[in-house]
Amino acid sequence: MKEILDTEAGISLAGNDFDMYCAILSAFIESSKSMQDKLSGYISEKDMNTYSIKAHGLKGNAKMLGAHKLAEKALTHEIHSKNQDFLFISSDFSDLIRIWNQTTECAVKYLAENQD
Repeated sequence: MKEILDTEAGISLAGNDFDMYCAILSAFIESSKSMQDKLSGYISEKDMNTYSIKAHGLKGNAKMLGAHKLAEKALTHEIHSKNQDFLFISSDFSDLIRIWNQTTECAVKYLAENQD
């Protein structure tokens, strides 16, 4: 799980506040599906400018969670969308979603195992 979600790093970034980290994880889980749908919509609209802004936000959120693999993939998408590389974004989007879903699943599992 640590290769997908490094909770120790995430807790450290949350000021060593476990409750804060859990709240951040919960918000990430709750918003994941709608954010994925929005990104998909930007691809459908070929709106790489908005897509790059949202990919940047995903990168920052992933870093705060300790989701290094997702942060790296989001960075790749941010760079390619800033370069208007629609072909890359559309062909690699399923891999971004796969990593994102893995991260979400790990977050759900972590919360289930660590909250009262």
